[in-house]
Amino acid sequence: MFYYHRFESHKNAMKIAAEQRKNATDRAAHLCQFFDLPEADAAFLRHAATQIFNNRRTLQWSYVYGYFLAMDKTKDASKKKAEQNLFEYLQEDLEKHTNYLSELYEQPLLAEGPDPSTVELTDSVPDAADNTIGGPDNEAD
Repeated sequence: MFYYHRFESHKNAMKIAAEQRKNATDRAAHLCQFFDLPEADAAFLRHAATQIFNNRRTLQWSYVYGYFLAMDKTKDASKKKAEQNLFEYLQEDLEKHTNYLSELYEQPLLAEGPDPSTVELTDSVPDAADNTIGGPDNEAD
């Protein structure tokens, strides 16, 4: 039931992420108009919203992978445990980064402009997603 509940939780979070992605263009336009910026300077908002959506989808389906990883009887116990620990670590790391990026994205746009940490995190979160997707497979070889 744990894997199912986490799957459903991320499925529901994807609905919020889809809404964020829909509103990203409007938020970027508002930012550009308010600060008289070129559109390219607000592209990080659309990129962040897309990244949040993609990460939620990755996290959702990672629980399916995690379920079958836990049920795998073909590997010896120590290798299986090591692979499962690595996968769970990467999964937790992606979830932490995604939640933080989502919190930053939801913050109101400040009078002095976007928080630089939002832009930096938008650039670093794809690495966490790539590690979660490819990490255990690369380590198991």
